[in-house]
Amino acid sequence: MSKKRYVLDRLIAEQYQRLADSKHIRLFTSKIRQCQKVKEAQMLKISLLEYAPRCNAALDYRNFVKELLKL
Repeated sequence: MSKKRYVLDRLIAEQYQRLADSKHIRLFTSKIRQCQKVKEAQMLKISLLEYAPRCNAALDYRNFVKELLKL
């Protein structure tokens, strides 16, 4: 999970990509954005998909699963 606006998150993502490239490892292109709804769902011990199915993170998780299933 990351926030693109944070320089450190971008630098870490770039470093992961360079490492993966050097080891010939494919990284997923899907990124899970941070949002307050994730923390709220965790606190309430409810699935994010039940609690806030249309929040950015829930949509990102769905996209990740689609990417994973394409493998």
